[in-house]
Amino acid sequence: MLTDVVGSTRLWEDAPTAMATALARHEEILTRMIADHGGVLLKGRGEGDSTFSVFALATDALAAACGAQVALSASPWPAAAPVRVRIAVHTGESVERDGDFFGPAVNRAARLRAVADGGEVLVSESTARLVADRMPPGVRLVELGPLRLRDMDRPEVAFALAGPGLSEPRAERDRRAAARTRAWSERGVTRKEGEVLDLLGEHLTNAEIAARLYVSERTVESHVSSLLRKFQAANRHELARLVEPGETRERPSPSPPAGATGIPSAVTPLVDREEESSKVASLLARHRLVTLVGAGGTGKTRLATHVASTMAGSEPRESWCAELTSVSGANDVAEVLLGTLGVRSGADIDVAAQVARSLAARTGLLLLDNCEHVRAPVASLCERILQQAPNVRILATSREALGIDGEVLLRVPPLATPGD
Repeated sequence: MLTDVVGSTRLWEDAPTAMATALARHEEILTRMIADHGGVLLKGRGEGDSTFSVFALATDALAAACGAQVALSASPWPAAAPVRVRIAVHTGESVERDGDFFGPAVNRAARLRAVADGGEVLVSESTARLVADRMPPGVRLVELGPLRLRDMDRPEVAFALAGPGLSEPRAERDRRAAARTRAWSERGVTRKEGEVLDLLGEHLTNAEIAARLYVSERTVESHVSSLLRKFQAANRHELARLVEPGETRERPSPSPPAGATGIPSAVTPLVDREEESSKVASLLARHRLVTLVGAGGTGKTRLATHVASTMAGSEPRESWCAELTSVSGANDVAEVLLGTLGVRSGADIDVAAQVARSLAARTGLLLLDNCEHVRAPVASLCERILQQAPNVRILATSREALGIDGEVLLRVPPLATPGD
């Protein structure tokens, strides 16, 4: 049985004190479970937070893995160090020397562990055959099919443990996630927003979500605000209920036009803005950056989303919407845009440059909403996009102009009142 902590290097870098506390608990649980089922923990083969243990019987190894994963999943980890452990169990011949074990079986177990997810127990075919008729009560094996293992010529027909206290098997989880993703994409939910929504379903705080996704807390706040608008939810608890196990209900709202990926749906018709709507569409047909300017509350966002949705529904191209109300700095702006595009930011990479590169070969309309408090970083990013992504047009809303070459302004006046 081999185990390790997923993402431990990042957790050590971000929260060393919390991680030290968490790993002490992690070691206590694993040591106890291995001993209770007659195993031997070979501490000398562990690398940092990984463990290697051996058992005389495959059933004992499986019981230890199952008990350990249930206990680990139920343990209250520090908020800054949410430990998730992956476990692999394999049965085969090995060579014992000086209290240690070597050979192809050990290598295969290590490669099987490497393809496991956090919270998952993967079982090799050889182990599954031995334990199939002697499983712990309520626990079952879910076949995942052949998995390619690094440096191994033969794929491994792997199984995942499923049962009370264990994570949902990936085959079932993937099917459910694919169905959710299709439903969410119809509402304009981006991949990054989907990741945030999944973590809201675990009832994590914004700070905990930021730590899990390696983004800033302000970026998470922006995604949550966007999700509240797209699902017309009153609060984050309503969002969490959308992804709780067994939940499939959504708040009803009109479906967005076909192709309106990333553009939020409108729940009311656009009133008395036909002239402005036509002007915006006409400007976007001739210019690559159009900014709607006006005082707060004049309806810039509503007008922009209407135009973007209409254009996305009538033209075969992508569209994206980045809500910037909750962001403050240049990196936050770029991170929100990466999330909107469904791209994960890389370590030690210029995020703004990554945004421009991600758009370079794409065709579509980018809606940047509420830019007034981050005009400088938005302007800089827009310049990069205009230079490197020739087939992308930008529609921005702001109380003031961005002030860059190529920008065309359209002032949005307040709607006339009935008395006018």
